[in-house]
Amino acid sequence: MVNSLKDQLAYNFCASEISDFDALYKKIQDCRPIASLSRINDNLNRLTVDASGSVSEIADVISRDLSLTTRLLRLVNSVFSGISMRVTSIEEAIFYLGLKQIRQLAMTTQVIDDIEAMSGDVQRGLDINWTDFWRHSIGVAILSKELSTLASTTSDADEFYIAGLLKDVGKLLMFREFPNQLRSRVAMQALTREAFSQAEVASYGWHHAQLGALYLELNSMPESIVDAVLHQYAPEHSQNGGQLAAVVQLADMIVRYGGCEAPFETVQAIEYESWDQLPAWSIFFGENPVELNYARAHILGCIERLPALLKGLI
Repeated sequence: MVNSLKDQLAYNFCASEISDFDALYKKIQDCRPIASLSRINDNLNRLTVDASGSVSEIADVISRDLSLTTRLLRLVNSVFSGISMRVTSIEEAIFYLGLKQIRQLAMTTQVIDDIEAMSGDVQRGLDINWTDFWRHSIGVAILSKELSTLASTTSDADEFYIAGLLKDVGKLLMFREFPNQLRSRVAMQALTREAFSQAEVASYGWHHAQLGALYLELNSMPESIVDAVLHQYAPEHSQNGGQLAAVVQLADMIVRYGGCEAPFETVQAIEYESWDQLPAWSIFFGENPVELNYARAHILGCIERLPALLKGLI
């Protein structure tokens, strides 16, 4: 947990926006911290960041984690379904996927396992489809990373991936600490995600992205990721330029268009290329017509590849 609370981005923003902030913040403070948010598979990360570890060393680290091993083999056999033989060796899987994909898979696996452990010990009488939840979250993570390659940015691709993966952590906090509000949220309808967040504020005095940002801040996540989660509905209000928040907003809409709806909310169907009408589009891509056309083509390719990737991960 962070030691100094009152100099934090999310703390300051939410304290000025939420009327009953102290009581809300106390509940979030009492939630179990997620170890993987501050230490995402340190050994594997060390081996893959600079590629100093041999394939056998990396395979040895992976083999100690049954959940990671299972996802790795399932992913490689899904993505590379055209290969003649089924991959059963971790070293072969590393060869096919590459080190960057392995690192992101490790982050995904640890976060999912830790959050499901946090949520699984609380019975709220809510019928939650966790598979759909994670399919959407990982889809946004993958698209966020892909979009990050299309424009000039100072942020690392992993930062975009993590911001996308964790954008809905506030919904998990609602499941744990605010089940009545989550039940009413499921019954809500709105035209857009942004309108949905406004309906949350009208009903509860806060929206789930604020909960998520506060929780991530308490778990010592980087300010850039906290800011992206906090301002995912309005990246133009970001204090960090808005690029990361803009990508999360765009990726969410594109993933929904691709068929991965997010649980707990009903919004109007996404129309083709409606994402380029969002403020996030110009924040991230600017106005260069060549870059914009390339981005549109690349996005279509991402949408086509997404089902195979998600089939392997979930």
